[in-house]
Amino acid sequence: MLGGYIDGSNLHAGAPVVVVGGCAANTDAWLRWEVEWQHLLTFCKVEKWHHTEFVNRIGRYIHMNHAEWLVARRMLCDSFASLKPICFGTTVWREEYDALRGEHPSIPEDPYFFLLDRCLHRLIQGLFENPNDEGILVYCDRDKNKDLVLNLARWHEAFLRSDPHARPGDKIRKVVTSYGSGLEFMPLQAADVVAHELMQYARKNRGIPVVATNLPSGSWILDRLKSAFPWLVMNYRKDFLKMELDGRAFVPGHWPGYHFVPAARL
Repeated sequence: MLGGYIDGSNLHAGAPVVVVGGCAANTDAWLRWEVEWQHLLTFCKVEKWHHTEFVNRIGRYIHMNHAEWLVARRMLCDSFASLKPICFGTTVWREEYDALRGEHPSIPEDPYFFLLDRCLHRLIQGLFENPNDEGILVYCDRDKNKDLVLNLARWHEAFLRSDPHARPGDKIRKVVTSYGSGLEFMPLQAADVVAHELMQYARKNRGIPVVATNLPSGSWILDRLKSAFPWLVMNYRKDFLKMELDGRAFVPGHWPGYHFVPAARL
């Protein structure tokens, strides 16, 4: 059974880049990871991880001296290296997204839901274990309205059940979506790390659509994680976003299972 965890970053009004991302792994691997992660939390004397505060050494981490902070940073990277998750995410510059909304009123005003749509598609319709897939448990952080988040997840599940191109076994795949906090579901704290790292990457590497493994990212942590396991990321540029929304990125009749799709499919 897979467990996939989704969090957002930079979701406040006026933020230049909006991010939704997270990570997925086998549920047994997550249980082992939680033991390592608890050691990190205990070392840092925090109940719940807050990556923005950690990388800036503020708030809950202001008490740490530099040597302690470096040890914690290494412990964080080691926990991810042991887990070897599949990391995923989508980012968009708000000004570019807003500029295209006038041409494409079918996309939501809040880019969070557009990006969440892509992440849910990745987990529910596009990520399977081999050779035996037992389904996926999806956990969404409580960034936005619970009903809207869960309804979007249910749409993806329904699409999978009715997709004529899906394999018979995939149509009956177990899918369970939950909504909560990083205290309720500890791996959401890992998703917080991924979402923040992607936000920083998008801001420092504008125009690069993927997390490039052969180029420095501008983050010590991301540089050590991005070549250790897959990062399935789309950093939307305006031209890429426009191609998707115009339908030019897809072969007609073979639309991906996105809820927010080109008008040509509606």
